[in-house]
Amino acid sequence: MVRRGFRGILAQEPNWEVCAEAEDGEQAVALAAQYRPHIAILDFVMPGLDGIEASRQIRATLPGCEIVIATMHDSEELRRAAIAAGAAAYLLKSEAELHLIPVVRALAKHRSFVPSGPVSTAPEARKRV
Repeated sequence: MVRRGFRGILAQEPNWEVCAEAEDGEQAVALAAQYRPHIAILDFVMPGLDGIEASRQIRATLPGCEIVIATMHDSEELRRAAIAAGAAAYLLKSEAELHLIPVVRALAKHRSFVPSGPVSTAPEARKRV
């Protein structure tokens, strides 16, 4: 359900393509290597590899891929672990409808996302998510 919801939110952007969806952490790493997305959105809790370890592995093979860790846990410790593992953003699932598109827009330009700051809405080249 979470993947379907994220896909629905991302589908609102005409120049974005969801290139793959994974059912677990190992598959996420394999699909990232295969499709080479600009941005990977990983759930913190996944079967097999969790989002933190999947982030490490994806960053090792795709250093230019921006990673978003999505979670329902609002924890500074988990946020720090996600960033240390290579994630560029930590997104609460409860805020996905409000923040997912601005987060992806910012990361597509290799910029950080600040929820209270303005986010550019300029047209972008097609991005693989």
